[in-house]
Amino acid sequence: DDAATAQLDKINHIIQLDRDLSNNLMSICEYKAASKVLTAYVHISKSIDPENNKSNKKGKPQAKHRTPEALFARHFSINSRVKSLRILSTSNLIDGIASCATAKSIVNAHVLTHEDIVPGKIYRNVPVIQLLDGGGVLVDLGLGTKGIIPAMHLFDKASHGNPDAGGDAGLSGYRQKIRQAKYKEGNLVDVRCLTVDPVSRQCILTAKKTLLTTDIENPIVEYTPLCLEIGRVAAGFLSKVDEWGVTVTFYNNVHGRVPARRLAAELGVEDPRMNYNIGDAVAARLLDCFKRRHKEENGGYYYQLELSLKTVLDTAEKSVEAQETANSSSVGEKDLSAVPLAAGSILMSKRMKVLQLVNSLRRSDGTFLPGYAVVSIKSKFLTGVTSNSDSVECKLSFDQLMDSYGDELSCPPVELDSVAQKELKVGKRIDKEGLILSVPNGGEPIISLRSSLIDTIRNEASSSDDFSIVCPSPSSNLFMGAYVRGYVARKDERFGSFVRFLNGLTGLIPKLKKGLDESLYETILCKVTALDITSSPPKILLKKVSESDISKKKRKIESRNKGSVSQRQIQVGDLIGDVKVTDINFARAKVQLIDKAFFGANIRARIHVTMAEPIAAKPKLSKQEKKAKDEHKIGKSHPFYSWKAGDVIKGVRCVAVDTRDGVSFVELANRSEKSDLVSSSPIVVSDPSQLPPGSLVHSIVTSVSASSPHFGVWVQVCPGISGFVPALELSSDPDILNDIESNYKVGT
Repeated sequence: DDAATAQLDKINHIIQLDRDLSNNLMSICEYKAASKVLTAYVHISKSIDPENNKSNKKGKPQAKHRTPEALFARHFSINSRVKSLRILSTSNLIDGIASCATAKSIVNAHVLTHEDIVPGKIYRNVPVIQLLDGGGVLVDLGLGTKGIIPAMHLFDKASHGNPDAGGDAGLSGYRQKIRQAKYKEGNLVDVRCLTVDPVSRQCILTAKKTLLTTDIENPIVEYTPLCLEIGRVAAGFLSKVDEWGVTVTFYNNVHGRVPARRLAAELGVEDPRMNYNIGDAVAARLLDCFKRRHKEENGGYYYQLELSLKTVLDTAEKSVEAQETANSSSVGEKDLSAVPLAAGSILMSKRMKVLQLVNSLRRSDGTFLPGYAVVSIKSKFLTGVTSNSDSVECKLSFDQLMDSYGDELSCPPVELDSVAQKELKVGKRIDKEGLILSVPNGGEPIISLRSSLIDTIRNEASSSDDFSIVCPSPSSNLFMGAYVRGYVARKDERFGSFVRFLNGLTGLIPKLKKGLDESLYETILCKVTALDITSSPPKILLKKVSESDISKKKRKIESRNKGSVSQRQIQVGDLIGDVKVTDINFARAKVQLIDKAFFGANIRARIHVTMAEPIAAKPKLSKQEKKAKDEHKIGKSHPFYSWKAGDVIKGVRCVAVDTRDGVSFVELANRSEKSDLVSSSPIVVSDPSQLPPGSLVHSIVTSVSASSPHFGVWVQVCPGISGFVPALELSSDPDILNDIESNYKVGT
């Protein structure tokens, strides 16, 4: 054991001496003296070019040449000076000797091997070796290191000759002559390296004038912040062109994508294949760079560049627009031109620019999805835009191009694509007014070009009579008998035709009311025949009517004897007195005015559930009455639980009055004034905006939601206005939150 330990210590000591020696070579006097001698070794074969090298236009030594020893001895005698040399190898530098060459052809060569070639670097006065059959050119970068210039990199713009033909046949007649003259064997040309692979000894070069004269100091050769400065404009060439956009490649295979949608928005390009060709030299502006992961399980990362071919920012145009905006705002014209980004807003003509057309899709299960156009609207034409983008992208479905498609459509309506091709052009502005049909949460706004809907919404503000036509939304205060205009969005053999309005509000024309006779995607005028406001959005039954039907009814009402009590004789806040209950359901109780002052008056009155409170006396209900209450979901906590037909409700007062078709519709309430003082808001409102944050309101629970995104209760605040109370706003008691249905029963 002692001998082994001693041997191990000796080995460790030797290792330490070797380590100290290698780390402190300059401390050895012999090595320090030798390092002061800078010596290079030149072989006779790399010392002198052949004497007839002047006649060699290719700029390289002849293949078979041997330098005479006498000539070598004369040029490299002791103490003679060598004007220039090139270090070839430093593998023996530890001995103070490097390998070099003094032949002029080697000293002046651009590179020695493919490992010396740098992507993005320019090499000037490179000799042409050969014109290739494929149209390319072979050049010598030095010492037999060759590179190829593909045919599409000889000129800035791609040739319009036959691309499938080889050699000169792939070029136009003029370019054939240029190629034969400029790239003749022995001529000197300037080139720039695009890519190089030292292993396979392949080098791709370009001779495009644009690439040789731009980005000389800082070419884009890698995905680093130094090269990829946001907003930078750099020159590249198109390596791919298809209907979805173009790909711009720079150096060392660094490339980015310009989608067709951006080309249409910024440059008005309808089809990239018609405006660009593979090989074209272009200038591109860098917008952004993303690092993404491959979809494969063990895939690595890759970079994705977003580019734009609009390199010149219209500063002059922007300054003019800014001046116009300032002038218009000073005279109050800005509000007239900009509209809210909300359903029902009307867009002026030429405000929408078509970016892309997406064809219709028919799935394997038979479902048909209409195609759509992607349109952009400048942000200055809209208010309420949350993004910082200069424009807002919207969808214009092919079924929203006109009011009626007549008999052009089959089943399914595959003709929509051809209709859209006639009406819309990519890159062009739409010379029609538009309507924001809906604004989905997290989705792109939907646009419509239906002129009837636009006229209806425009006339809503100016028309306030009983026969006005509206295009409602889920927040509208709808009523039975209202006239609405929408379009047939879907036909179902089981139910009928579904009519769509603003923000997805939908009504149904039943099959029994000839709903299946309507044409798909046709704009239609309807009358509300039934309405269920207990659900959100409300359930609506419709009946098709015509303009002439409304006119006839209007004339009939005007000619009727107006001996009834007018609306002005019943004012909001008036004490009506006693009323008699005639019918009850979950949402309302129909009542009859008992006061003799209203005899003969054409009045319809009701007490909405949100306007009611239980009567003091609570008689016991029979089994039949309890069954009727259960059918209408009227529980013990419901204000109408103690009510029944024939009861007299005392002390009601008017809270709202509306006259339609010569009939006064009166909204009544039996809530005491004391209870109303609890509320800081009006009892009846027609729009949610009339309920400012902080308002204290009465409400009735209409349903309990147990789904994860909407966990809480839906409530009715007043006729036409509903709301939602999240579970965490109801209580902090976990026992109550785990059993909301029992603690917040429907009707409470």
